[in-house]
Amino acid sequence: LRVIMSKEILIKELPKNKYISLSRTEFLQILTNCKYSEEFIPAFENNRTIYEEHEEMEECCQVYVGDIVDNGQLKFTAFNLLIIGNIKANWLNAETPKKFDIGGSLFIIGNIECNYFNNYKGKMTVIDGNLIVNKIMVHSFENSGLLISGDLKSNFYFGLENSAEVGNKIELNYGVGFCFPYEWEDYEQKVFPLHSEEDSYNFLKLDEDATEEEL
Repeated sequence: LRVIMSKEILIKELPKNKYISLSRTEFLQILTNCKYSEEFIPAFENNRTIYEEHEEMEECCQVYVGDIVDNGQLKFTAFNLLIIGNIKANWLNAETPKKFDIGGSLFIIGNIECNYFNNYKGKMTVIDGNLIVNKIMVHSFENSGLLISGDLKSNFYFGLENSAEVGNKIELNYGVGFCFPYEWEDYEQKVFPLHSEEDSYNFLKLDEDATEEEL
């Protein structure tokens, strides 16, 4: 659904439970006007992944207002997407659509619970809320970013290439890699999974050179 805006966008006027396509300018305007955690203002207003080169492409920028429940694989068609609502899914796959190749951004103002979660190459994912992953979470992609304002809880966390930054409590049962507190300043602030890498690989019955694709 394409909505043409001739004035400042008001979130309360947007249709609910629909993916609304916006121009890059409109998308940045609504992103800036959203109510989110104060410490996350720099992350939400940072538009480095919202590339102008894709502005004329269909589904470059979209907004979705409402909760999402998906018992299968939840994927998105937009290069840049803002979701204002909670998500409950079996698998939240943040992979960028093939027509855009890599990159893009995913902003979520709400809580997420899923069995499986993965970020993607070059993608900036910002979650203003909690992220609970009951089974496997993969955040090990080149030039990607993952910021979470609330809690992060995952049974298995794979984050070799990049580390998630978390604003509140971090609970990682098994996993490879580590997380940081949001706006960390010292490498000593690393938060590792409870179990060792060896135990974690054994838990999933994987070799130690396993990649994100195998997970």
